[in-house]
Amino acid sequence: MTRNLKTMIKIGSVELGSKPNIVLAVDEFNYNLTEAYSNGVSIIEIRIDQFSNTNFDFVRDQLKKFSSLNLPLIATIRPKNEKGSWKKDESKRKELFLQIIDLVDAIDIELTSFEINRYVATACKQAGKTLIVSNHEFNKTPEISELEIQMSEAKRLGADIFKLACFANNQDDVVRLLGFIKDNKENGVIGISMGSHGTISRLIATLFGSLLTYTSITPCYGQLPLQELVDMSRLFYPAFNQDLIISRQLMEYI
Repeated sequence: MTRNLKTMIKIGSVELGSKPNIVLAVDEFNYNLTEAYSNGVSIIEIRIDQFSNTNFDFVRDQLKKFSSLNLPLIATIRPKNEKGSWKKDESKRKELFLQIIDLVDAIDIELTSFEINRYVATACKQAGKTLIVSNHEFNKTPEISELEIQMSEAKRLGADIFKLACFANNQDDVVRLLGFIKDNKENGVIGISMGSHGTISRLIATLFGSLLTYTSITPCYGQLPLQELVDMSRLFYPAFNQDLIISRQLMEYI
């Protein structure tokens, strides 16, 4: 299942587009995460805004612990208007982003963070890291024309990947988002339909060209629990199943 990407996109050592890749979103490090790789996780997304302490020294120590997992790391610091937990001002958020870029493999910055996103994007590109520009629509799935504008704006910022997560009010919303992913897969896109109608997208969006699928320790917004997502991906994606059998020495899925 090869994507027609203009160039192969990677996060750390993980090539995106040839098979499903599961991202596990977490807050602070805990030792249960040492099993993440063998459990089918490809990449860790670190929600720094959810840390109990966001001073740089604490964050740096946390990121060093995460690096011991030998999995690529995406860092994000979500503001409140994106359902995040960041409590400080934007200048402090920008400062922290700039301090951590060298400690991770990719940065996720919001399309709507107009005050800081261009600075974070520039620093990310200069450091040779993968830049994800994301947009979240928590009440709707926009029309295709609006999604195309968002994609263009993300690419102008230098996005390697445009991530869009849209709430699905019905199945038509899911179909529309999947169609957008299919039509734009060569540009590098992650598409997620949130909510109960959108849960199916967590499994099948890969077929349409979405580069990553997400879950978290406590699933929300229609996410599938990790084990369920892995089991179904093994069943429906032979390349994913084969990778787990060979590289992670898991038993063949029956």
